[in-house]
Amino acid sequence: MPVIGVSSIAASCTARVSGRSVTPVSTDDTAASEHGADAETAQPSGPPPPPHRRRWVLPSEAYTPWVKRLLAFLIDWTPIWILIAAPYVIEGIESGAGCAVDIYVYNTCQVSALSATATLMYLVLIAVWFFWNFCYRQGKTGQSIGKSVLKFKVISEQTWQPIGFWRSFLRQLAHYVDQLICNLGYLWPLWDDKRQTFADKIMSTICIPVNTEPTQVMTPRSIPMYEAPPPYRPPKAAPKQPSGKSTKVRCHHCQHVQTVPLSQQTFVCEECGTNLKRRTPVEGS
Repeated sequence: MPVIGVSSIAASCTARVSGRSVTPVSTDDTAASEHGADAETAQPSGPPPPPHRRRWVLPSEAYTPWVKRLLAFLIDWTPIWILIAAPYVIEGIESGAGCAVDIYVYNTCQVSALSATATLMYLVLIAVWFFWNFCYRQGKTGQSIGKSVLKFKVISEQTWQPIGFWRSFLRQLAHYVDQLICNLGYLWPLWDDKRQTFADKIMSTICIPVNTEPTQVMTPRSIPMYEAPPPYRPPKAAPKQPSGKSTKVRCHHCQHVQTVPLSQQTFVCEECGTNLKRRTPVEGS
């Protein structure tokens, strides 16, 4: 004779308690619902992994050649060299040939007021040119005058965007590291995979042709080394279904009748989609 479980009998029976109809729920169903609730609200153990920086690795041919960088360097610094040499040339012309010879033996030359004023003016022009060309213009657009003539730009290795005023200024200061060992840093792009100077490596910058994007020079080596994982989002909990008794309500717009739980004060008509609300709140809901 088969054995009938207590939960099956309880599920098939309906008891009346205090004049209200109550349908008992089986213990198996209760355990399953509790287990499902635990699974929905469970959070993954530990914090999400930190995102990594995106770093594009391009073939060496995609970076600006060393010769172009040298020509841009000469174009950018020629105005400064001219402004530095101009006061000495003017002073030599004003002092005369005798003074120009005697200056190496003893000082017989006196600096005129005009020469001193011109020297100060040249220093101001040098500072204006330096900060405008190397810091502001290059920091905002990625190109100095020389780089725009040779059609390449300096950008951040992580973002592929110009590095801004202050980082561009620090990059110019970092060029002094290139000069420490017989200007070895300036020659480093000749054999470096990314054609970077020491200053580029310190500031994480690269020089690439204008209008170059990663997708235009993609090779098997140009896949991002550190791909940023998707942002962490906690699992969404399933919406709680209203429990308790339900009543039939009629839509005032299309006269459709549908069953709505008593605990639900607002609902949507299944027929026409109109947002509805109970006229009077239900007691105990």
